[in-house]
Formats: sequence, structure tokens, C-alpha cells
Amino acid sequence: MAKNECDGLWHNKGYCVSATWHLYDSLDECARKTDEFLRGIADLFPNWFPFFNSTSFKTAMKPLYEIPTLDELKRTVVAGRDQHLIDSVAEAQGSSIIFSNDNAKGKSTFIRLITININCGAAPGRSNDVRIQFPPAFEGNEDIVNEEMYTKVFDLVVRCWNPRRGFLAPNLLRDALNDTLTHIGWLTYISNRIHDIPSLPEWAKIIPMEDRGYYIQSTEKLLDVNSLDDLKRVKALHELLSIFLEPQYLLHE
Repeated sequence: MAKNECDGLWHNKGYCVSATWHLYDSLDECARKTDEFLRGIADLFPNWFPFFNSTSFKTAMKPLYEIPTLDELKRTVVAGRDQHLIDSVAEAQGSSIIFSNDNAKGKSTFIRLITININCGAAPGRSNDVRIQFPPAFEGNEDIVNEEMYTKVFDLVVRCWNPRRGFLAPNLLRDALNDTLTHIGWLTYISNRIHDIPSLPEWAKIIPMEDRGYYIQSTEKLLDVNSLDDLKRVKALHELLSIFLEPQYLLHE
């Protein structure tokens, strides 16, 4: 599986936000952007907390009832880098940070589990990415599994991390398309740093994102992997845009 793709075990029927960029971020910048992102999550969705910091054995299962200080996040970023046992690997791959929430006031419940994976500080020419994994829809988690929630999180990711590209999609989309490397979703984000995008079908809705880029919405409602019409639209966008969203194209960022 490509590093930037969404995946899950029991999550595999849920939705995922994924965003990728190749601009180099220092570890201090990684900590600053992580701080901005977590504060944005706390403002929008305070009931997501507490989170557990499971970045490495040094931070494993430490509950976060409040946003860590910037110094604490810097230590987390360094721990995420140092888990690579070989210095050259740590230098190239940067830091991998993982947060997952308990989200039931002390009682663990998988139907409300949200996982945040942040990979940043990679050497120039390598990819950095953020992935937020949502649970499948169950009775009792409608407040965190819905269109409004997904789009707010995706918007926050774009604002905080300024990615080159990103998507919001159901995990099962890759299987439905029989393509493990698709970068298209219900919403697909494309930065203004990507040029010469071809004309899109009339049914594709373009949603500007201030001065950053724009979203392409493939279907009116959340994408249904069991709908042949929905899959037909995603396939059409994939054929048009895949060359612009492949890693080798993004290296020229």
C-alpha cells in the first residue's frame, strides 16, 4: 500500500481524509503545524478528546485531555523521528506521529475511534502526509460520521498543512475501482501549485479554497461505492487527473 493512501482494519468501511505534500518541513515546523491542527480539532470538535499519543514507546497511550504545549509536541515529533533505528532512515523519512481518541469519557469504544497519522519532516523529494481515519457508520456515532464532519476536517487539514493534493473518500473505494493507488475521492483537493489541469466534466463541482487551491466534488451526496453511477464519475476523474497527482509529478513541487 502506498504510504499516502487510507487504509484500516475494522475501519475499512469508514471514510478517510488523506493529504500529501513534498515541500520540506523542519521538525520545528512539523510541531507548529501539528499544534495548529490539534487546536483546530479542539475548537471544532471538543468531544473528540481525550486522544492517546501512541507515537512511540516513549509516548505510548499517554492521554491528551488538553492540547500539548508546543515544547511537548516538539518532543513528540523528535520521538516520532527517533523510532527509526537507523539514523539515515530517520533523516530521510522524518517523523511519524500517531494520535487516536478514546472519545467516550474514559470508556473505550471502537465505534467512535478516530485515528490521526502525521508524517512530516521527510527529506526533500520524499512525501509527507496526513491521514485521518473515521469509523464506519453505527448507531450512536452519527455526530462524528457525517458529511459536515468530514468536510470540516478536510478543510482544516488543507488550512494547516497546505498540501499539494488530497482526497476524502470511503476506504472501500480502492477495492471498488480495483486500483490501490487512486488519489481521487468524493472530494479531491488540488493545490494551485499544480498547473495545466484539463477541463473537467460538467457534473464535477469546483469549490475554491481561498488562495490555496480547490476541491472537486464528484457526486452531490457522499460517494456510495455500491453505486455504479458514482463509481463511473470517480473513474472519469481518475483518468483525467491521475497523471497530475502521481508522486513523480509531485516531486517538482
